[in-house]
Amino acid sequence: MQAKPRKATVEDVLKKENAAQTLELGVLADKSNQIGEQQNVLVVLKEEVEQLQRESPAQSQELTAVSEKSSTMETLVKEQESVVIELKATVEELRKENAAQAQELVSLGDKTSQVEGQVIVVEDLKAEVETLKRENTAQSQELTAVSEKSSTTETLVKEQESVVIELKATVEELRKENAVNTLTDKFDSTGSQMEQQHAMVVDLKAELAQLRKDNEGQFAELKALDERSGSTEHLAKEQQTTLGMLRAELEVAKSENAAQSSSLEALADRAGSTESLVKEQKAEVVQLKATVAELGRDNQAQAEELTALDDRSKSTESQVMQQQSAVAEMKTAVEALKAEYAGRPKVAFTAALGISGRLGPFRTETTLVHKKVIANTGNGYNPETGTICAICYSSQTEARSLNTTCIFTAPVKGTYFFRFTVASDQGKYSRGSVLYKNSEQVLSIFQHDKISSLQHFSSGANLELEEGDTVSLRLQTNYQLFDDEHNHNTFSGFLLFPM
Repeated sequence: MQAKPRKATVEDVLKKENAAQTLELGVLADKSNQIGEQQNVLVVLKEEVEQLQRESPAQSQELTAVSEKSSTMETLVKEQESVVIELKATVEELRKENAAQAQELVSLGDKTSQVEGQVIVVEDLKAEVETLKRENTAQSQELTAVSEKSSTTETLVKEQESVVIELKATVEELRKENAVNTLTDKFDSTGSQMEQQHAMVVDLKAELAQLRKDNEGQFAELKALDERSGSTEHLAKEQQTTLGMLRAELEVAKSENAAQSSSLEALADRAGSTESLVKEQKAEVVQLKATVAELGRDNQAQAEELTALDDRSKSTESQVMQQQSAVAEMKTAVEALKAEYAGRPKVAFTAALGISGRLGPFRTETTLVHKKVIANTGNGYNPETGTICAICYSSQTEARSLNTTCIFTAPVKGTYFFRFTVASDQGKYSRGSVLYKNSEQVLSIFQHDKISSLQHFSSGANLELEEGDTVSLRLQTNYQLFDDEHNHNTFSGFLLFPM
């Protein structure tokens, strides 16, 4: 099968313009779809911006709450730092007081040592006094013994004096009674004894006087020792009283020191726990500051993102406004086109031969009449003649006959598309058909091979028709076609757009 060549005419140019306009319509449709998609994207972006605007106050409130909590924690930490400073000052004062009390305790200890030393001295003095008392007692006993011995001696002297007196009386009597010589010898003997006893008495008197002197000296010394002992005992009592007071003060100081030590330990523990709490709170404040900084960075990032989204939204809104303007222009153009096309005819048809069997061959070229109308919008196709006329269909839908094959009129010229299919079932005759515009052959399809089987052939063309132009299919001389209820041979056409 091969097509017959033809010369390039104005129809080719119009076909190119028609194809370009078709492409332009496709581009406009694509732009319209893109605008719809961008409007959907804009709606989504607006929803995101609204969501971010709703989230931003919540995040601002959360950041404000965190900042207030951080400020509260910082204030609390400052207050606790002040309390810790006061506690440290109190601890330092207690330490100073403790040091002063320790010094006072040391001084009391020194005084106590001195008192204990004095007590030791008093004890030594007491021991010495006891020794003196024992010596005095011994001396008193000795003196008593000497006194008794002196008394005994005096008694003995008195007795001896009585004996001497008696002896003298006896001597006088003996002198009177005895002879003078005997008395003289006896008297001499007695006188000698008396002299010895007298000498003994003198010695005893002297010893007694000496003992009395010694006793007086010892008594004076004993009295001095007694006075010294009384003074020492008084001093010792005073020192014992002072020592008792000092010991009581020492116990009170020890109790106060123990209480202060307990208070100091409690304060130290409290200061330690407070310092631990302050450290924990400082760590928490640091963490809160880090959280606040992170939230600030997040907020900054979100603000930047929100700004970017706002800019993007503004840019998108600008684009949307531009697109809406373009869409409005396009809608205006479409409405204008709709208004323009509203009064224009709508032409589209499809028809089949409507036979069962073979058609042809004929001795002359014969117009193919497709009697089985499948569709005929606008009634532009005449099934009686097999032609479609561009002039026969007017805007007033009035029919007027211009020639024998033209039934319908069209109000304007335009570009039409036509397609046809032919079929044959045996190879005895050639098969094919020719497309005519008015009396001008536009194109043809054919086959001369002797093939005895059902075969189909199709072709089509865009035609620019003026008012009054006709289009038809013709069966050439000695050509044959085949058709049945399956509609193998069809003829279709429709108006693309008026011009």
